[in-house]
Amino acid sequence: MNSIQILLIQIAVILLLSRLLGVLMRAISQPQVVGEMIAGIMLGPSLLGLFHHGTSMHRLFPQSSLGNLGALSQLGVMMFMFLVGLELDPKLLRGQGKSAMTMSLTGIVLPFACGAALAYGLIHLQPAVTGPVISTLVLCLFMGAAMSITAFPVLARILTERNLQRTKTGVLALTCAAMDDVMGWCVLALVIAIAQLKGFGAGSPGHSGALRSALITVVSASMYVFIMIVVVRKLLARLQHHFETRGYLSQNVLAAVFLLLIASSVTTDLIGIHQIFGAFMFGAVMPKEGHFVKHLSEKVEDFTILFLLPLFFAYTGLQTELGLLRSPMLWAICGLIIFAAAAGKFGGVSIAARFCGMSWRQSGLLGVLMNTRGLMELIILEIGLSFGVLSKPLFAMMVVMALVTTFMTTPLMRLLYSPARQKKELEDAAREDAEKVPGVHVVVPVSLKSTAPALVRIGAMLMGTDPGRLYAVHLDRPEEYERRSKSAMIDADRVLQVAQRTAQAARVPVNTVSYVSRNIARDISDAVKRFHASWVVLGWRKPVRFKAVLSGTVGQVLRQAPANVAILIDKGLEEVQNIVVPYLGETQDRGALLAAERFGRLPGVKVTILHVVKPNRDNTDERLSVQTSVDKELPGSGAQNAVRMQVVESDSPVKVVVEESRKYDLMVIGVAEEWNLEAVSIFRKHESVAQLSHCSLLIVHANPLAPVVQSEPIAKKPVEAEGEVVGA
Repeated sequence: MNSIQILLIQIAVILLLSRLLGVLMRAISQPQVVGEMIAGIMLGPSLLGLFHHGTSMHRLFPQSSLGNLGALSQLGVMMFMFLVGLELDPKLLRGQGKSAMTMSLTGIVLPFACGAALAYGLIHLQPAVTGPVISTLVLCLFMGAAMSITAFPVLARILTERNLQRTKTGVLALTCAAMDDVMGWCVLALVIAIAQLKGFGAGSPGHSGALRSALITVVSASMYVFIMIVVVRKLLARLQHHFETRGYLSQNVLAAVFLLLIASSVTTDLIGIHQIFGAFMFGAVMPKEGHFVKHLSEKVEDFTILFLLPLFFAYTGLQTELGLLRSPMLWAICGLIIFAAAAGKFGGVSIAARFCGMSWRQSGLLGVLMNTRGLMELIILEIGLSFGVLSKPLFAMMVVMALVTTFMTTPLMRLLYSPARQKKELEDAAREDAEKVPGVHVVVPVSLKSTAPALVRIGAMLMGTDPGRLYAVHLDRPEEYERRSKSAMIDADRVLQVAQRTAQAARVPVNTVSYVSRNIARDISDAVKRFHASWVVLGWRKPVRFKAVLSGTVGQVLRQAPANVAILIDKGLEEVQNIVVPYLGETQDRGALLAAERFGRLPGVKVTILHVVKPNRDNTDERLSVQTSVDKELPGSGAQNAVRMQVVESDSPVKVVVEESRKYDLMVIGVAEEWNLEAVSIFRKHESVAQLSHCSLLIVHANPLAPVVQSEPIAKKPVEAEGEVVGA
């Protein structure tokens, strides 16, 4: 096979194994990056190399092909560091107070000291592990920097999956991780620069040229940073303005961004501080306001995360030889490295957090989160191996440390802050907040900017004229967050912003909530209980089939949520002024009348209860006692508006209702309390009306367990039939 064929087969095997192990890790609540890291090690001498004396590994990864794979892996790392820079929000680094700064500095200094001390001890006590070192200073500094780093993207992913990203501990963890990464990468850049200085090489007679080289590196790096912040940032602001003017990311703008990214990476490589720092710095100076960064990251992220990064894991795995750790002594040293890394990061951050006034549980949780290293650690280690700073055995030990410290994060989080405890704390806080605002509370799950306004308007209308609060809830499944969560979080924020503006326009108090959900229906029902909601408003965007509408997630909410449920089938709903409620004289009508009672309180809204009967009817028929049934749901008088009740004679009720729907903005249909047991004939009649209706449809289920709010009664106008009053 030629080199291209070999490379394509390698990529296929790497991607397949990475995805399989990534899915497996997610099934046990681990970050997907752990599975991809393990996949890389499995393809190397640590596992695949054990079969047939390494013949299988060398057939799949012949030595002559590693150059192509290595080049692609380095490109993947460069693009990933660019994405990390895009994620770095300068707001996280400003205005966080002394607490965040204290914890960040402690999270750098203590693990750095542990790493440096450990390196110094290994050089003198276990030289076989470190091998020939280019400089004691370089190895000590490098080990310190490697121990200090935190995997910011993996941390953000873990926090988002556990819905902790907006809590005090979560925000502190993200802030400290951002600060630590900035300081850690600066230290690492210094270490790499020192490692390349003349006079620091092994066997060098002296350090006569080191000072001059160091001065050149420092001056060049300072000039580079100045140009990036002052010049390049302004140029990028122009590209952002061009994007906002056009409304889309053109290929010319994207090409300009890539050219600047390459120029930045090449510049830092020429300075002597590795190309990934140029990529990271370029991403960091990108303007974070507006949609420019989001669209740019969407263009780059999937290809980088799903295609290029697994190649880096495999390339790193090919250089990781766990078989070199043959003796119990070497594994003991590996355990010591893991202990030093965890003690330095976990212990330092926890003690600092406790000193800043946090509880021991919160302090421990923050320490556990900051101990996450993941991919960022592998990037540092690969740099150390490529520059000859790390020996093969020490590199293998550090890779194991990166895996273990990342893997232990989720179990320790569950131990310190279990999902049950987290749920209880959230429910208690939400319940206390909801009790402060009496009245009608409505939960509105929103997922898209296009559908959120209509759902929120219906939710606001169901509050009637009573006090209360609307809760706009955005839920996403974990699979919608592949590795990094910023893009998903941006989408959630924008959807909630649309919902918030709509609620404010309706002059309704609103709270916005966003979190990741493994069971959408269950979490919607939990939100209803948490916020003491009387109503929950759901959306339906597929073709109308009652059996489908009342099953799946909606059906589960109908069964589980202790609230009245309204399902909006939007057919272009904008303003709601005229509402029709077809009255069929069945048990399901209670839900429709309940919604009509809420809508009829609003100024400018007209509600018509439409009852279609056969000609030559018997007035003694119980099905015709419209007034009696309606009075149970719409008692008394005294509201601002009136509900108009009308009876129409026809042999085809469905045809009449469909034709009448042309006059209205919204049709309200009820489903019975035992909705899954309702009569087939009624079921089909509802479905025909829903499919053929010319206006938007609201399907309402009245739940007897919903909180009841005492309100002023509503006035009613007489029932009419063909212009004739038949009941008053």
